[in-house]
Parts: sequence; C-alpha cells; structure tokens
Amino acid sequence: MVYNENDQWSQNNSTEDENICKLIEEIPGVICLKVWQHSGEYHCVVRAERVDLRRASNEIRTLLHNRKGIEIREENIHFTMAGQQIETPKVRIELLSVHIRSTMNSYGVDVTLKYRENEVTGHAEGAFDGEERLKIAGEATREALTKLIPGKGRLVVREIERMKIKDKEIIISLITISYRGERIHCGAALNRGDDCEAVIRAILDAVNRYIDVLLNN
Repeated sequence: MVYNENDQWSQNNSTEDENICKLIEEIPGVICLKVWQHSGEYHCVVRAERVDLRRASNEIRTLLHNRKGIEIREENIHFTMAGQQIETPKVRIELLSVHIRSTMNSYGVDVTLKYRENEVTGHAEGAFDGEERLKIAGEATREALTKLIPGKGRLVVREIERMKIKDKEIIISLITISYRGERIHCGAALNRGDDCEAVIRAILDAVNRYIDVLLNN
C-alpha cells in the first residue's frame, strides 16, 4: 500500500464506519480495531486470533460486499495478530527506559531503545495537553528508531489512536517505513495505565515485524 504524503488520514470514525467495524466482528476470530476511508477507498485494521489471514481477508471482503455493497481491496485490510501467534524475529528492538519530565506547561519524553549491542535515545517535547502526550511519545520513539536505521530508510508515525475493546484500551499505531518502496505497518499494545509506554510499545510492535529485513540488508 502506498501513502501519498500530500494526503491525510481521516481523523475520526463516522457512525457508518463504526457499523462496518461491528459487522466485520461477526466473523469468528476477528476483532475490528478501526475502519476509515482514504482517497475514496475503505481501509480497516483488525486483530486476528487465527493464522489463516488470506481466508479471513476473503471473508471480510465477501461480507462487506454482500451486506453493505462495499468493495475493499485485499491490500487495504491490515492485520495485527494476537501476540502469541506472531512469529518473533530472532532479535527485536527492546525498550530499555522511558523518562518523562512534565510541568504545568510542557511535557518531555526520552525513550531509550536497544537493538543487539546498540543503544540509542530519542527525545521530544511539547505542550502538556491531553492527547498531545501520545504524539510526543510517538515522536521520541521515532527519533530513537531513526538513529537505529541510519541510511536504512525513513520512518514516519502516521497515526496513534486509542481503541476500546470491551473493558480494555488498546493503543494503535500506523507507521510508514520507506525502504525499497513504501510500506504501512500497524502495531498495537494494551494500555496498562501508562499512556506513554503503551504508545512506544505499539510503535515497536509495528517496527519489529519488519526489523530483520530492514537492518539485516
């Protein structure tokens, strides 16, 4: 999937998008995290509790076509699998530490990551203002990751959102990695009460799916 930097992601789910998400969840083993429209096409992010992703994708496309008359391309269906089903790379980027400095007017985050023997720290700061903290944590993580992949591509954090699944909050990240083409990756992390750490782990969840290819070529 290619992202045009002159375009922008839809920022809010409409009622219709939420209804489509509920419809997708009728498929066994699939939890819909987000549905949105971009450049006139539907996209969705789903968490899969199954491994037959091609079949799940076909079931989603057939269901939306038959019940809603909606056509969604296979490449516009983004899967984030349950943690125990993800094939773990031999080496992953690890989160070593997070340091937060906040005052009445500002919020700063330092994120230290490790890949093999290499440790790097990214920093970002901004206004101490609600959801702005998620963006600051994401930017600090992006800066640290950029130091890990010099000359190996460009990483952009496109979107960070909160999603509710029953009584749990999930942080969803959509990132673009530009390396031998442009790819969009989705990551997710359970928010256990620390917004900042959940954002970092959601971004690492996305990046670690591709890190072996990115850093070992």
